[in-house]
Amino acid sequence: MRRQVGRWIGVPASNPKSLAAQFARIRPRNTSSGVPTIFEAAKKLTEGLLDIQSTSTRALLKNIAKGEQTFGGKISHFPGRLDDGFRVMGTWDHDGHAERPKTLYTGKPDIVLAIFNSPFGPDVLVTTDRLSEGVDLHRCCRHLIHYELDPSPVRTLQRNGRVRRVGSWASMTSQPICYAYPTFGGTRDEKAVGVMKQRINAFGLLLGGVPSLGDDSGESQHSLVEEVLDRARKGLASLNRKLSV
Repeated sequence: MRRQVGRWIGVPASNPKSLAAQFARIRPRNTSSGVPTIFEAAKKLTEGLLDIQSTSTRALLKNIAKGEQTFGGKISHFPGRLDDGFRVMGTWDHDGHAERPKTLYTGKPDIVLAIFNSPFGPDVLVTTDRLSEGVDLHRCCRHLIHYELDPSPVRTLQRNGRVRRVGSWASMTSQPICYAYPTFGGTRDEKAVGVMKQRINAFGLLLGGVPSLGDDSGESQHSLVEEVLDRARKGLASLNRKLSV
């Protein structure tokens, strides 16, 4: 975190008052005026971590204060002794595993989500389908990579919706939201992505307002189904606008 802030500030002021002025003026990641300043972002993160409803955060802090929270047999300082080898911050509550993976374990995801939704801390969050709905992941993130696809296009759209929200980092910085579906050519995964694109494009045609997955292959060839959808979409575009869909 100190390295991050140091990169944003550049040359730090030589006295506390001027340093505080830098925090109140400079914005994280050296971004535009639409992004909160370093001070505002830090204050919001602190309020979120100390929220009375965040039971796991308060419990962790209390255990640290009592000297009961340890990682690798050593007393920890929040958010963990990263210099002791803990390079991943995450949660782990799966059954059937005697030992937890070597992460900064928190027990519940609210600490991880609070830090990920701030400009501080990790820039990458790896999660299962558990966080595909009902949580915000958009505040400092505009890239989403699917490492597997659910057969339902609704589920895929729910996942994409975690970063496509009002007040997102993309909107504040006037940058696009990027989705990725990496696959190996000629595999079932590649075919699944193609089917999912057709389904979501059909959703967009019938319902309107559904962002297309696009065609990342760069090829001009389309299937008959895609051609039909493209022609129908053009014909119904004006109708969708009249219906304000």
